[in-house]
Amino acid sequence: AAATAQRKTTVRQGIAWLVARGHLVMLGEDGDEIRLAEVNYTVSADLPQIAAQLRALLEETAAYRTYFARADKETLV
Repeated sequence: AAATAQRKTTVRQGIAWLVARGHLVMLGEDGDEIRLAEVNYTVSADLPQIAAQLRALLEETAAYRTYFARADKETLV
């Protein structure tokens, strides 16, 4: 998440989107570590819902960054 400057929730949703698209398969999780493998499976029926959730998270991040960039520094403290 830190490497992409995104929240963990957004990164996890992005991974869910890649899994739903059939590009990756999740092999397991251990804390904050996720093991993935590249595959070519069929597209998940949940893809539209997962994509909508990912889009909403990315839009929220973009809105926050826009606000932060334009906000008066005195109101941020």
